[in-house]
Amino acid sequence: MFDSTDVETLDSLIRTKDPTDCIKYNRVSYSELGGSSISLFVNSSADKSEEWINGIFHNSRYAIFSIQSDKGVYKLELISTGLDMPKFRKCKIKNLDDISDKIVRYFSEL
Repeated sequence: MFDSTDVETLDSLIRTKDPTDCIKYNRVSYSELGGSSISLFVNSSADKSEEWINGIFHNSRYAIFSIQSDKGVYKLELISTGLDMPKFRKCKIKNLDDISDKIVRYFSEL
């Protein structure tokens, strides 16, 4: 289960693990679906928000990741991408540190 600090922790991990600054925009949020299920969402873009066509996130080189927690195991899945973005296989990960590594590695492929 996620707690209130996971959003800030994951956001700061992604920002600190991106040495080449390939992620220009990053936002982590959470959603409570059905009351008992909490999911984290990571919206990241390889373009600065000023460069988005018509100022729209979905017009950039973006990726939206969904993270669910089930008994201490996180499930990371790519649920939406912009054009010409690499493929990503959903996976199970044990901690937020590894999740941030996967997301930064995904954007470093661009």
